[in-house]
Amino acid sequence: MLFCDLAISLSSLIFKFFAVRDEFWTIIFWNFFGQALFGVILMLAAENRKQFSEMIHANAGALLSVNIAIELILTWVAT
Repeated sequence: MLFCDLAISLSSLIFKFFAVRDEFWTIIFWNFFGQALFGVILMLAAENRKQFSEMIHANAGALLSVNIAIELILTWVAT
C-alpha cells in the first residue's frame, strides 16, 4: 500500500510539473494513455485476467457500487 501511495504521489507530481509547463489537454491525453497501457500490460498475464474475470463475476454489484460512489465523490470534489 505504501508503494502504491508513493507511485500515485509521484505520478501526480510529474503530471502537475508538466501541466503547468506545457499544454494541459495534451498532458491529460498522455496521462490517460499511460494508465490504459499499464492496464493492458497487466491484463496480458493470464493469471491476472483469470483473477479479474472471477472477481467481476463474483462481485459485480459491489464493484459497480464502489465505482459509482467513487466517481460521484470525485465529481463532487472537483466542482
